[in-house]
Amino acid sequence: MKDYMNIAYTTIRDKILNRELLAGQKLREDYLVEMLDMSRTPIRRALAELEHDGLIEIVPNKYSRVAKYSDSYITDIGIVRVGLDIMSVKLAIFNGSNAEYTVLDTLCNNQEEAIGKSDDNKRHEIDYMFHTEIARLSKNQILIDMQNSLYLKVRHIMSYHDVDRPDKYQSVNMHRKIVSAMYARDEEKAVEYVKEHLLNFYGLKGNTAFYDSFF
Repeated sequence: MKDYMNIAYTTIRDKILNRELLAGQKLREDYLVEMLDMSRTPIRRALAELEHDGLIEIVPNKYSRVAKYSDSYITDIGIVRVGLDIMSVKLAIFNGSNAEYTVLDTLCNNQEEAIGKSDDNKRHEIDYMFHTEIARLSKNQILIDMQNSLYLKVRHIMSYHDVDRPDKYQSVNMHRKIVSAMYARDEEKAVEYVKEHLLNFYGLKGNTAFYDSFF
């Protein structure tokens, strides 16, 4: 028997990340029932899971809507991500081997392939996989879990703030710099590249003195 809740969850999630369902758009149950061709019960369970993941907001007894993050909320996520990624790369240099780093090279190659195919959704997926892989190489399960918990929120942010980037190779080029520093066991350079990469994306460069001292 089909797991209708998982089908509903995956379909709605992917439509949000592909911008087929837009930030702030209302998702009324009758619309979802027609779109998914299933009963309300699995749809409601899927919506509850998506709310937990931060992709939708539920207005009780009225409707759901695709989450629309405020600038301050995006900034807060950015600050947390910078801290997590710096810790990840430091621990990955300490605990990881050069042989284990080769998966990062593969992800960079796959990201470039997605750029060549103009597949923004795949590019965004691989982009964040790169960062979660560094967390995995840290071999710190708490850190891995924290990175994974942000995955869908970051993907949602990227679908709006990265899709129109003029230089689609900018991110993967920074990834390659980070990997190069990791191979060289140059923690200082690796941290510098992580900060340059993420502070720029989240627009946190306006107060560099604060972020430099904090991280």
